[in-house]
Amino acid sequence: MFCEQCGALNSDDALFCNKCGSPFSGEVTGSVRAEKKEAPSFGQPPISSATAGSGGTPPPTPTAGPPLPPPPQFQQFMRHPVYPAYAAPRADGLCVAGMVLGIVSLALFFIPLIAISCGVLGIIISFIGIKDVQREPQTKTGQGMGVAGLVTGILGYIGGVVMAMVYLTS
Repeated sequence: MFCEQCGALNSDDALFCNKCGSPFSGEVTGSVRAEKKEAPSFGQPPISSATAGSGGTPPPTPTAGPPLPPPPQFQQFMRHPVYPAYAAPRADGLCVAGMVLGIVSLALFFIPLIAISCGVLGIIISFIGIKDVQREPQTKTGQGMGVAGLVTGILGYIGGVVMAMVYLTS
């Protein structure tokens, strides 16, 4: 059957329009709704074909009352777009290690053996770490720490060499 409001095609036994939700009014002759039999309520004997027709007790008639409201309109909910998992960039470990070695060489510049060795290692490791970050900027960060390790490693190395000369000349 077709809805009188929107013209949508619905099944013959529908009480409301599937598209707009408006109730169907009046009796539809020859449809499944007109021939539909109501089930007996709890505790009553089932309606047989002998009692349902003429000669038996008629099925109970529904009580008159206000018309039923239309069913709620179910809107299709918009799904949130699914984004791929995004891993936050992490600090490159070589940049961190180079910065730590550079700070150690700068802090212990008065001990030339430690200052020179930590300074050289800090310079090398920081340089490698900076190149790694530049090669993969989407997944790695820490270029600033690598630069800090490079600078402190150079300063610690220079301080260690100067202190070694002071120790050797005195």
